[in-house]
Amino acid sequence: MLSIPLMVILFSSLMSVSIVRSIRRSIQTLEGATRRIAQGDLNFELKTKGSDENNMTISGIESIR
Repeated sequence: MLSIPLMVILFSSLMSVSIVRSIRRSIQTLEGATRRIAQGDLNFELKTKGSDENNMTISGIESIR
């Protein structure tokens, strides 16, 4: 009886970690790109892997660059 709620909590925790890592990777990509642009380095390409808000922002930065 106790194992089902424990499994739900474990699954939810694992999913949360996965989502946070994905968001963090996108933000780190944006941060690195904006630093390079600020230093005048425009000789790189940003790649996106989806259509969420973070990737839309990365695409916007890429089009500005």
